[in-house]
Amino acid sequence: MKNSIYSLLAITMLMVAGCDEISGPTRQPIVTPPPSGDNVVKKVLVEDYTGHTCGNCPAAARNLNDTIKPLFGDRLIVLGIHAGYFAEPCPPHTYPSNSSFPAYSTDFNTPAGTQWFNDFNIQLSPNGMVNRVKVGSSFAIAPGNWATRVNLIMQQEPELGIKLNPSYNTATRQLDVTAEIKTVKTMTGNYNIVLGISEDNIIDWQLDYKILPSVPPNYQNNPNFNHRHVFRGAINGVNGFGEQIIAGNADVGFTASKSYSYGIPSAWNENNCSVVAFVYNTTTKEIVQAEEVKIK
Repeated sequence: MKNSIYSLLAITMLMVAGCDEISGPTRQPIVTPPPSGDNVVKKVLVEDYTGHTCGNCPAAARNLNDTIKPLFGDRLIVLGIHAGYFAEPCPPHTYPSNSSFPAYSTDFNTPAGTQWFNDFNIQLSPNGMVNRVKVGSSFAIAPGNWATRVNLIMQQEPELGIKLNPSYNTATRQLDVTAEIKTVKTMTGNYNIVLGISEDNIIDWQLDYKILPSVPPNYQNNPNFNHRHVFRGAINGVNGFGEQIIAGNADVGFTASKSYSYGIPSAWNENNCSVVAFVYNTTTKEIVQAEEVKIK
């Protein structure tokens, strides 16, 4: 266990030191506790706050998706959330003053993503949150610390499970989804459930410091960048607060469900879209469980 963790930390430190691409892992996945209670497993959500004119963001995203996520598989859920200054669509836009960005015209911003960016004081990109657990006085965590936080939280036993049951009508592009929860531990407090849509593998412009030309300007405008797990918006509550699903106490075996309908815009690739859900404590804001399922 310790050797695996130290290897992973070494990789993430390399990511912080520079923007070179990091090769995939060559070690065994980190060992985590076995499932407990109705075969429910602890899943962790990493929110990667990014923007298409953030040149350092691609290195963070590559490390998260190509190095960290393979260690945990579907127990790690990733959302790429475009928010803040670097996510603004900007044709024309100059950076630096003697050169122009090409067509950074796609607007990946969402009301919920912007709300979270402001509420949790993310401030910088790349930056992120891991299950919205505070580290010291801050929810925001630098990319070099994501792997450590994921591994620590993954060791915890789950308190509840989430099951998502989507039904998608290709002709009308309507998504109907039911989210069910079941507690495997006694829980105290108020908890909300949030459902959102993510779209994977969107090819679009991105400023990328991965390749540094030998002469200025020292950046690459990449029109074919693969944007991963892009948060497209909230299903229940436009601002991303969700709705209450546990009020006060919940004994072991408590169940509840919520059903929603959502129209998938024609510009989105339905084959790459997923429903992402998470339950969080409304007082601490900490996410206690997350889940993801493709819509078709």
